[in-house]
Amino acid sequence: MRLRHHLCTLARNAMCSFFFLYDGSKVRGEGDPTREGICYFYPEETPLDRQELLCGQLAGVGRCVSELSVSPVRVLRLRRDKFAIRMKDDLFWALGTSVEVPTVSVCALLDQLINLFRFYNGSVRRSYQIHSRETLAARWAQYLSHLQSGSSELHHIFSCLRTIDSTNVGTPRSTRLILTLSDRMCHNELLCNKQQQKHVQSKTPANTKSHEVHLCTL
Repeated sequence: MRLRHHLCTLARNAMCSFFFLYDGSKVRGEGDPTREGICYFYPEETPLDRQELLCGQLAGVGRCVSELSVSPVRVLRLRRDKFAIRMKDDLFWALGTSVEVPTVSVCALLDQLINLFRFYNGSVRRSYQIHSRETLAARWAQYLSHLQSGSSELHHIFSCLRTIDSTNVGTPRSTRLILTLSDRMCHNELLCNKQQQKHVQSKTPANTKSHEVHLCTL
């Protein structure tokens, strides 16, 4: 219910203005073009030079500040935009909205989007090794569209996945593919209830909470 409230808040505001996944392992040297590391960028019609500017600067600032800080940076706030960011190894996700959108709502949408992709596709790194960027771009676009569309039946199913640890889900992929829409709802709700206690216990301790960084000069 809390997550649905955050998503409804996004729907009432400007929703997602930008979302991208950037792979820093593709850009090691100074001569490597930034575009090689852009796995997915929304809106897809954004000019490539604009994509490179956002991906390069946000990824660079996010990693730099996180290395200097005792806790990971979760939000970068610019003059007119706010970005929730997540980092894992060389992968960097960012989801941007207007500054008026509550920070907790932006972070909730990004976490849900990443978890949703992982649940249905497995490891993000491995997914890009076995599938084309075009194929996975279509999936990112589909998941983002569903999460922003409001309280559809499919959205209610996806919202159950927030508390699921995908590494402990034992349902074979072939079985998940043949589940009906109603079966998926029941299946995910059962897993959600089973994992709820573990999820609560694994929350980040208060002394290691991440923080928000204001970048008014960018």
